Amino acid sequence: MLKELLTQGHDARIFTNCGFHPKLYLLRKGTKYNAFLGSSNGTANGLFHNVELNAMLDEQAACKELLRWFKATGEGGKRITESFLKSYKPLQQQRRSEAEQVDNEQKGLQTILDDNDALVQAIQKLRRKGRRYNELCASRQEDLKQLRTSLDFPRFKKLDLESFMRNPSLGTVMGFNRPKIRQNVPGFTLLLRFLYRRRNTSIAATVDTALGPDYKLEGVSTASITKLLTIIDPERFCSWNKRSGGILGKLGYEIERGTSLGQKYERLCNVLKSVAEECDVEDLAVLDLCLIEVEGTH
Repeated sequence: MLKELLTQGHDARIFTNCGFHPKLYLLRKGTKYNAFLGSSNGTANGLFHNVELNAMLDEQAACKELLRWFKATGEGGKRITESFLKSYKPLQQQRRSEAEQVDNEQKGLQTILDDNDALVQAIQKLRRKGRRYNELCASRQEDLKQLRTSLDFPRFKKLDLESFMRNPSLGTVMGFNRPKIRQNVPGFTLLLRFLYRRRNTSIAATVDTALGPDYKLEGVSTASITKLLTIIDPERFCSWNKRSGGILGKLGYEIERGTSLGQKYERLCNVLKSVAEECDVEDLAVLDLCLIEVEGTH
C-alpha cells in the first residue's frame, strides 16, 4: 500500500516512532470544508461494513482548526519516498519479530502460572485471609509513604538520603555504596527525575538507559534503580534483588542469553504482574511481601 501511495504521487507520510491512531477525514468543496471524526479506518470494512461511530462537522472555524492540526501534526511524520521504503522494510520486519516475541512471552507467562499452581494457590489462600493480607497492604503502603517522603516524591527537591538509605524496604542500599551516593546528590536527583519522566515508557529501555553513561552513578546498582522505580509506580515495577531475581529460576522461566539487564528486568516485572493479576494482589510491592510470606509453603 505504501508503494501505491508513492506511485500515485500522493504526499503521504507515516509515523514510525510512536503509535498514531487518529482518524480524520477532511473534505473541501470550493472554499468550504466538511470534517468527519470517528473510529473508521480508511478501509472497505471501516467505511462500509463494520459497526463504527463517526461525527460530521461543517462549522468552518472548527474545520479550519482541524486543518491546522493536520498540517502541524503531519510535519512529525516521515514522507514516503523510495529511500524511505528501502529503510522501512527491515524496520517492519523487526516490528513483526517483536510482536511475535511478545506473543511468545505471553504464552510463556501463562505456562508459568499453569506449572506453578502451588505457588499461585498459596498466594490466593493468603489473599483470602483478609486480615493478614490487609496487614501486608497497610505495611507496604507505610513503607512506600516513608520512602516517598524521604525522596520528596514527586518533586525530588529536598531529599533526605539518610532516611532513604536506612530504609530496607524493597531492598537495602549496601553500606559501602552509601558514601558514593552522598558524594553525588545532584546526579542522584537527576536519575530520580529521569526515572519518573520515563515511568510510562519502555521498561527495558528505561533501565538500560539509567545504567548507561548518561545516568550511571557509582554506588547505584540495578537493585537500587528498580527499588526507585517501584517507589515511583508499584503497579508496574518490582524490586529486583537476590530474592526476587531468583523467582524466575524457581518458576522455571528461562531468559535467553544475550538479553540486556533492562530486558531481563522487564520480563521479571511481566512475570510478577501476571502472578499479581491471577491472585488479585494489589500491586507488585504488596506481592513482594506475599512472596516472602508464602516462600516456604510450596
